[in-house]
Amino acid sequence: MIKSNLVLKTGLLGIILFSFADCWGSTTSSNAQVPVIKSIEWGKILVTHNGSQYQYRDAKLWPEKSKVWNWGETNTHHVPGIQVADLKEFIDDVDVVILTRGMDLALQIAPETVAYLNNIKKEYHIGETKEMVQLYNKLVKEGKRVGGVFHSTC
Repeated sequence: MIKSNLVLKTGLLGIILFSFADCWGSTTSSNAQVPVIKSIEWGKILVTHNGSQYQYRDAKLWPEKSKVWNWGETNTHHVPGIQVADLKEFIDDVDVVILTRGMDLALQIAPETVAYLNNIKKEYHIGETKEMVQLYNKLVKEGKRVGGVFHSTC
């Protein structure tokens, strides 16, 4: 009888530990939500991520992360445009890269950036922001690991 109770307690303990492991696992990358762009308009990108909504002017998105794309951090300007440094934060975590050129296609892509993406054999798409938002959301829905930089003005 004592042996039986000990086994029952060990079994119960195992179930409790397993349940806690499942709980911890739900907060890790395996179940974390991928950011989705809910809307885009001039100067405003609305993103839902992990049950919250965020508003950006320019944004960086990749699996499990969304944040302000601060051009000042990499000294980015419309010309020569998006630099390799703008992608470094997420490039290793994605299979597909989205590069947006703005609503009026004023933002350029530095030639070094395209060469870098070709060299590391990453799939990438370049285009007008609204079109690229649609593509980003489509690829995310398909389960692709997508990262991108999104410019919401010119």
